[in-house]
Amino acid sequence: MLSSAQYKTVMPYLALLVLLSCLAGCAALRPTNWANDPDPRPNAAGPVTGEVRIISDSQIHESRGIPSRYLSLAGDEVIGVTIRSGQQVIGAADLLAVAMAGDYPLTLHLGDAIDLSCQSEWHRFTRVMQAKGGPGATTWLLAQGNHDGFLAGNISPGASGLYVDEYWNNMCNARGVVSSDVIATPDKKNNEKNFFKKRAVADAYYTKLIAGMKNRRALQDEVICDGTDLCVAHAFDNDWKSFVVQLVKLPASEGAQGTKIFALLLDSSDFNEQPDSPFGKIKAGERGGITAGQSRKAIALLKTLPSDAVFFIVSHHPFSDWRIASWANADVAAMKDLMGDVRFMDFILSAHTHEGGWYTHRLWDKALYELNTGSLADAPLYYRTLQFERDTNGGLIVHSRPIPLNTDLYATCANVPAPLPGSGYTAEEQKSVFERNSNKGPVVRFAAGFSSAIRHFFHLWRAKHTELRPQLLAYADVVKAISPDLDLPTPRGQCSVPGGLSARMSCLAQCYDGDECAVSDKGALLLALDNHYWNKDTPAKIRQDAHELRYCMATQIAGESADPARVEAILRNIEGDRRRLPLSRTFESKSDALNALRQP
Repeated sequence: MLSSAQYKTVMPYLALLVLLSCLAGCAALRPTNWANDPDPRPNAAGPVTGEVRIISDSQIHESRGIPSRYLSLAGDEVIGVTIRSGQQVIGAADLLAVAMAGDYPLTLHLGDAIDLSCQSEWHRFTRVMQAKGGPGATTWLLAQGNHDGFLAGNISPGASGLYVDEYWNNMCNARGVVSSDVIATPDKKNNEKNFFKKRAVADAYYTKLIAGMKNRRALQDEVICDGTDLCVAHAFDNDWKSFVVQLVKLPASEGAQGTKIFALLLDSSDFNEQPDSPFGKIKAGERGGITAGQSRKAIALLKTLPSDAVFFIVSHHPFSDWRIASWANADVAAMKDLMGDVRFMDFILSAHTHEGGWYTHRLWDKALYELNTGSLADAPLYYRTLQFERDTNGGLIVHSRPIPLNTDLYATCANVPAPLPGSGYTAEEQKSVFERNSNKGPVVRFAAGFSSAIRHFFHLWRAKHTELRPQLLAYADVVKAISPDLDLPTPRGQCSVPGGLSARMSCLAQCYDGDECAVSDKGALLLALDNHYWNKDTPAKIRQDAHELRYCMATQIAGESADPARVEAILRNIEGDRRRLPLSRTFESKSDALNALRQP
């Protein structure tokens, strides 16, 4: 039985579970099918653009901070995907690195690059991405998502309440051993901060973007262009109303002539009100926002479009989650001006759902067409290509191939054994009690999950030990297979065992006594391992072998953790590589578009 004091402590948590049914930033897509074209005839006139890469929801996660009662295993029992498997946590950057391999003329990352929005997460993300160079028109661009600047993708903490800056900072504190060579900060003022608020993320990204512009020129309305292929505008207001808007030309296909196609990257987590509480009106993971100020900046960018160009919109949130009906009148009016531009292709590219599909919508008596893409965080793991083709009638076709991440990529994956039952890091053992009871009735399932949530809630340090256990066990396998002689400092209590570092790590994974094996020691060890296997001073073969093994582990367990019926439904929903855009919106030039609009 709970005491009255315990009831008083747990009541906010119970309310949180009811209200935050989507704390991790998931969203229920309202599907309206955009039918596959049975006869697209794409090759008659040929491609208009080169093939670019579309990536989203890499969600690199910092797990080594001080435990939280809410954003923890307790939350997993009702909310889901608060904490992913240990193998996915240590392998998230490897999944992103694989998705970024290969040569594409441009990559668009559709947001949720990071997870809790910690500076350590951002550093890992940018280190992987910048293997292709800094952001730019011929490398990669980011459309900021709700996890890129909001705590766990939902709120911007205030001075008081359930979450405050200190709470967020402690969650992002990689066990107090973070130093300047681990954390990349946009300026010296942030050196003492571990969290990464929305304005700081936007500022850090914008700074990198502008620094890489070789042909930079400033235009009116504070628009900065790099030649004619990329223009950007921004506003750094507060930590929920800051954004970077980007207009980039998709590379033309070799020999292609006619319409130039641009992508307009918007920030769909731009709000007039602060999402400062789980009980507030706005939760950034559940709805998108684009303020009038951002739409006006976008319209200013469109003034730079060539006369023979058209554009489509890129947004992290799917159009259904924009919820335009709930916007302020000024925001609606500005968006209506933006989407009413005759050069708008009535096409939106989005992410956020971790699923994907081809959809149509109705807005202001017009049709909107949407391609939603999946994630690198939840099965089926995949990214997409994107290319526009001209059909025989002069219309445009969206050609987009899903590229799966799977265990066929590296030959070594076939030799990576799955963890054995009872080991502590199988997919089943890492599921929440709620998930393990999925075949039970709803009452039994809820009761089991609720009981486990309460236990984790009141024993948060033990819950943190449980969370770190699979990471330690998985990394112990990496050490044993790749560098058995590696020696890093570990607590010398009950885990002073023979067998080298991997044996001590396996022992630490089973230890829950804070005097013998503090959470901080485990976090410091995981951080040291991460740094060792990513450090350029480590021999290249060791780094590559560790990368392959972490990738194999992550893809393997992502598949094992997923609901097969859900994965099958997603694969059916994303099938078909081509969809036709209506001819009336694919004009050869702006003058053609204006003439067409004047027709009775």
